[in-house]
Amino acid sequence: MAAKYGKKAQDKVEKAMHERKHGTLKSGSSGKKVKSRKQAIAIGLSEARREGGKVPAALFDVTRGNLAYVFELCGVHGSVDPPEEVRCDARGGEARYRVRWS
Repeated sequence: MAAKYGKKAQDKVEKAMHERKHGTLKSGSSGKKVKSRKQAIAIGLSEARREGGKVPAALFDVTRGNLAYVFELCGVHGSVDPPEEVRCDARGGEARYRVRWS
């Protein structure tokens, strides 16, 4: 069975966890200090994904695929564009998709 994550992902997550431990890891949008272990892992995986490392699809891409799959199950022809607006904070995440069907 193939590995789910590559070496680059492992290195990026390790670096993010180290920065979090020393209080130097900042979130991208607000610039606040990252305290959450889960958020540090997510930042490391996101950086690895951006640099072409072997990392599974992001949640928003999976959701987009699920919407297309529902279309297929219902027998409707259509398309789902990438998310237009993405918000992630302490309360959860939000993405808006433009859906077109014929």
